[in-house]
Amino acid sequence: MSVTIVDVAKRAGVSVSTVSKYINGGNVIEPKRSEIKAAIEELGFVANPIARGMKTRKTNTIGVLIPGMSEFFGVALLTHLNKYMYEKNYTVVTCDYKFDEFGTNAREKIGFLVHNHVDGIIMQPDAFKENEVDAAVEANIPIVVVDLEDEFERFDSVVLDNESLGYEATRKFIDNGHRRIAIVTGYPNATTSQKRVAGYKKALAEAGIECNEKYIFMGKHLEIRGYETMERIFAMPEEERPTAVFIAGNVLMMGSLLYFKKNNKSIPEDISIIGMENIQAARIFNPTIDIATQPMELFAEAAADLLLTRIEKEYTGPKRTVKLYATFQPGETIKKL
Repeated sequence: MSVTIVDVAKRAGVSVSTVSKYINGGNVIEPKRSEIKAAIEELGFVANPIARGMKTRKTNTIGVLIPGMSEFFGVALLTHLNKYMYEKNYTVVTCDYKFDEFGTNAREKIGFLVHNHVDGIIMQPDAFKENEVDAAVEANIPIVVVDLEDEFERFDSVVLDNESLGYEATRKFIDNGHRRIAIVTGYPNATTSQKRVAGYKKALAEAGIECNEKYIFMGKHLEIRGYETMERIFAMPEEERPTAVFIAGNVLMMGSLLYFKKNNKSIPEDISIIGMENIQAARIFNPTIDIATQPMELFAEAAADLLLTRIEKEYTGPKRTVKLYATFQPGETIKKL
């Protein structure tokens, strides 16, 4: 027979309402707080968040929706969110969704989270589509989006300063004497990609370097695309080929490195590179890769704090945007010309 809240109250010598207050994160003073905690641990009591939510309309669960469990950004975000939300007495329900040339099933996964009575949702959209989140909006479930701003101006967001990222990476090449510089980034219709390219163009313009549109590669975040982009670059005549390339994405970087390995290309002798996100790969690759990294722990904490203030009704105003900044880890893949 399962242990109930009544059993905990009897063992701790307190009222059922006091135990309920403790479980729901209320302020229970000592020594009652310690006595309830000890009783819960001794009896092995596990609260049923869904059942509790039927009464309180709050389940202390949040949904996290990421596009694939193999993506570095999504997995790193999820790792930090689990830790942070556990400390806040929340459980994380994770859903991944597919995205391909046929679209996504994000709408279906949002419906699943709504059906399971989550208190809020943190979502990493690959490209924001207004109708994907209708079920959550209709259920008045707050949403925070990460890595991409909500162009419909409805939801709080946590984003990287992507223009600064593109600018700083390009400046590093320019400062080392490079003038033929390429950038490889994501979907052309995503603001993330657009702003990285804007920063890239800004750095070129400041240095008096004419932008060559052939050096801008935008498309899907796929490993094969990183590989094929390097094929296209090395198919150019040597006198036209970029001497440096900023590979602005983890899987794009992995595909590019695979190309270099399979085709015996030498970095930075054949081409200088700055990669992104995967610190482990950057360290074990020889030579070590110059890499831009995103502050994933700050992404998670900022997204969680924005969501919790919405859930607790501490903030009910217009959408907010938190902007974070990349840092650069030095390596040995930028050749000085």
